[in-house]
Amino acid sequence: EQLEAPMRTCMQFGTMDVLEHGRQVAEAFRLLLEALSTGELPAGWRIPGWLQQHAEVFLSRLLPLETLYAYQLYHDCGKPLCRITDAEGRAHFPDHAAHSERAWLAAQGDVVTGRLIGLDMAMHLASADDMASLAALPEAASLYLTAVAEVHANAPMFGGFESTSFKSKMKHLDRRGKALLRHWGVES
Repeated sequence: EQLEAPMRTCMQFGTMDVLEHGRQVAEAFRLLLEALSTGELPAGWRIPGWLQQHAEVFLSRLLPLETLYAYQLYHDCGKPLCRITDAEGRAHFPDHAAHSERAWLAAQGDVVTGRLIGLDMAMHLASADDMASLAALPEAASLYLTAVAEVHANAPMFGGFESTSFKSKMKHLDRRGKALLRHWGVES
């Protein structure tokens, strides 16, 4: 409740609060795991073919699902602490991953989940040069699949699965995922 109450009062998009966004990311992750197991994607979803082909490489490297659920649910718990509004009335959350990690740890959350929360934006923002160090992290597969799930959960905010924004974000993740495989010694 220490984290959830402020999350309920901070809007992620439209009328969706930050806690509901966390729930949607966790649900999208569940759907992604199901799709990687069955080969059947939810309507509108787009994942790279190589990800389906190498699903086991990612799945075998995941952290425990209970840890991942807590991470996904609370990954933006620090947004209420760093929210600013620009001159046009748009909300921004500078350095929200670091704020979220600190909020999680201050609420007596476990360190492993806190580290995931602090690294939440890593795959979204990574350059090609960052990938060797990211691939070496034990959290890399968990961060990558969560990033893919989050982009799908956020699709309505971007304008849908056909929007330029969604496609751009997935193209970035496509390149970063291929880089992970290369650094893990797997040909995509």
